[in-house]
Amino acid sequence: YKREVCVCVCVCVRGRRAGRRAMCTHLARAMAGKVPSPPPRTRSTLLASGSAPTPDPALSPVEIVDICQRALQRNDFPEVDAGRELNFAFAGDQLRAIWGGSMDEFVRWSKANPVFEYMVDCDDFEILEDTVETNEGTPTRGSLTKMVVRVRNDSQPSKTGARDYLWTLQQERRPPKIGCWLLWQVIAVDKALELTV
Repeated sequence: YKREVCVCVCVCVRGRRAGRRAMCTHLARAMAGKVPSPPPRTRSTLLASGSAPTPDPALSPVEIVDICQRALQRNDFPEVDAGRELNFAFAGDQLRAIWGGSMDEFVRWSKANPVFEYMVDCDDFEILEDTVETNEGTPTRGSLTKMVVRVRNDSQPSKTGARDYLWTLQQERRPPKIGCWLLWQVIAVDKALELTV
């Protein structure tokens, strides 16, 4: 919406007198809130219909990582960014807070982040079973499970080779998702040192 206003101002400055008046009127209406802003992004129809997987205490951490990475592998199926939206649906509150709880912000960030983007539309992935480790909960947090996922991209020139990602999930202790495993952190192993310093 702001970008549209900026375009109007540029056209107004370069336009003829009559054009300027019309554009200025449009700008005045926009600033007064009389021109409707674009609607906020809503959940995809797949998530809204209830046919997509959602957090459930019956799902194990390995199953959730498989669901999330498989959704990213087929990100635009059945609709654009359905994979990213599904990952956001499995994100815990601390992770969602990074983007202000906004799916729009998460999708925007994920498209601009090359480390995350590497997982999207990948050729293949493998959960390294020997890396799955669970730490029991404490009085201040739920149990944590971490595992490494090896993602391969050979068909896309900008994303060749394999890259390992450390997925960490936390078991929710509060309603309404009590007992559900939710995404707590996903980092590229080759970038992990940079994130801990």
